[in-house]
Amino acid sequence: LYSIGSNSFWNDGNANLSSECVLPEIKENGTYTAKIVLAEGSNTIEFLALAFDGLSSSDFKDLAFKVKSIKVDDTETADLSKVSVNTNIEGSTRIYLTDTWTTTKVEAIPSDTSVNQSIEIEFTVSGIE
Repeated sequence: LYSIGSNSFWNDGNANLSSECVLPEIKENGTYTAKIVLAEGSNTIEFLALAFDGLSSSDFKDLAFKVKSIKVDDTETADLSKVSVNTNIEGSTRIYLTDTWTTTKVEAIPSDTSVNQSIEIEFTVSGIE
């Protein structure tokens, strides 16, 4: 799920609108990479979260996600301590990287970050039994 910049390149994972998001299929513990490639650059990020439907702490009580790196245009630029993970949102997990829309105000990637080409997120998953 993301809305990037004033052009609102919005993508809910079901339709590719002006960009491409590649999310890994998670079936076991391990390290994974998600990548968003923009059709056009942007000077801001309003909202950026990775959503994994059907994978939650309701199904796996010890489920945990940990973001290892975030690269914007191939450069690590994020404060990983500001990442927010919720493993129980209506049977899914969300990793929040930027959220200017709600009171959480998560900004692991600052909202004024320019993105010319891509965002890549590497993370680990544990607790799948």
